[in-house]
Amino acid sequence: MSLRAGARSLLTCCGLLSLTACVTPTEEPSGAGVMSGAGTQAGVEVGGVTGEAGETDGGRVAGVEGGSLPMGGEPLSWELPPTLSVATYNVQNLFDLIDDPEHIEGEYTPSPGLWNEAAYEARLNALARVVVDINADLLVLQEVESEAVLSDLAARVSAQGGKNYEHLNVVNSQDPRGISLAALSVYPLDRALGRPINANFQCANGLTLDGNRPEARPIYEVSLWGVGEEAAITLLVNHWKSKAADPEPCAVSDHHKRAGEQISGLLEAWLESTPRRAVLVLGDFNAWETEASLVDALGASPSREALRFAHDLYNAWGELGVGEPGVTNNATNSSYYFDGAWRRLDHIMLTRPMLNGSAAWQLERFEQVRPAFVMRDGRPYRWDIEARQGFSDHFPIKVTLRSR
Repeated sequence: MSLRAGARSLLTCCGLLSLTACVTPTEEPSGAGVMSGAGTQAGVEVGGVTGEAGETDGGRVAGVEGGSLPMGGEPLSWELPPTLSVATYNVQNLFDLIDDPEHIEGEYTPSPGLWNEAAYEARLNALARVVVDINADLLVLQEVESEAVLSDLAARVSAQGGKNYEHLNVVNSQDPRGISLAALSVYPLDRALGRPINANFQCANGLTLDGNRPEARPIYEVSLWGVGEEAAITLLVNHWKSKAADPEPCAVSDHHKRAGEQISGLLEAWLESTPRRAVLVLGDFNAWETEASLVDALGASPSREALRFAHDLYNAWGELGVGEPGVTNNATNSSYYFDGAWRRLDHIMLTRPMLNGSAAWQLERFEQVRPAFVMRDGRPYRWDIEARQGFSDHFPIKVTLRSR
């Protein structure tokens, strides 16, 4: 049985916010929380566990909903903007100035000499410059430590003439460094919650990853203009395990396939219920577009002609010719540079209704955001904490969607 077919029969656990409980892909949260413009949550009841800001016994994971909205119901009469721009950016270690002994902050542990107020301000101002250039209505970020630093970044963006991100949120993770996924939006978020990657998965070496071994970082679900309606747009934001991570007890590729299969199962259930649903699957996958975790487990391809199942995904790098004969990897069609080669670790993938005119949101344009100042020596100008210079080791990527 192929990985793709196996995902259909074996994926029975798609966990929602509880890091130990198994739920079916279509199950929704049992309680609703309230989020202010700064992303602050009240107590949230999730998976039978009530805690402050969606705190579960497996770790603090924020969960927010904007009311009870039926899955697959009639589209609501939302007043949609004509276009929506969505971008993803791994900001490379954006830490706050608060000492957190529960996480391994390393060189970003606040100190008078290295990670201090001056370094913090330099970091925020540099990243704000990039965010202003990205100019996205909704920007999702990887490697953000806290809501405090996200709020400070949003303030610097506004001060530099960028968008006013009134709505922001961070979903916490079990990453030992304390880094998380985050969202900055000019529009209200109707949902922002974490879906732990905890599906049962048999690794190539015969060992099984189960619900007691969730991945460190969850899938971050963000929805605007409803939750599940055909007028809504849903994002599944990812930051998969690093290729440099310890391969024990299972290979990194196994962890990636596990995540891909879980997302694929979720999309299959959603699209069966709402066939025209618009979903973006995006973030830093730490995987090339040709790897099995994206092609077989997730069902994603930069070729529209290669899509077979209703819940397969179009990898928007195809808009830049990636995957076509004769197209080579270079600074204009990649997001990461490693070991002398350009690669694509960051991806934005779309459900098929966003390509054929049936979804409320249609793909208009995909672009790699690469202003000259984010390059140095022909590669991404990564942040250097000692020199207090640079930006990130990744380039941002962005899609513009048009409402129909």
